[in-house]
Amino acid sequence: MAPTGSSAAPEELKLRIQRLIDSNPVLVFSKSFCPFCKKVKELFSAMDIDIHVVELDLLEEGSNMQNVLQEMTGQKTVPSVFVNKAHLGGCDKTVQKPWSELCLTMEFALNGYFNFLGKCLVWR
Repeated sequence: MAPTGSSAAPEELKLRIQRLIDSNPVLVFSKSFCPFCKKVKELFSAMDIDIHVVELDLLEEGSNMQNVLQEMTGQKTVPSVFVNKAHLGGCDKTVQKPWSELCLTMEFALNGYFNFLGKCLVWR
């Protein structure tokens, strides 16, 4: 049975989410049963990229976290992918990125040289 949610205040959850975003070069908010989430996780695995995954359906506050994520990003669904602190989007936006561009972007983002905002920009 999936957790029903906790009583953590939205502001507290937003701070926790922001800390996760800030401390992980590649972060995926996911649900363990979601085929789209699985596809994104497999893509990063195939690229040999270490990612931090938060399985929302396995957390007591998962549904509340998903609501806060929607407020932060405008995206209601999972997966919700962040690269170098920037919201990339969901499964479609992640897998539709040309393979070579995504690999190059990920390499630069993980090395701290570039920030991903739909294209590579010098990280300031």
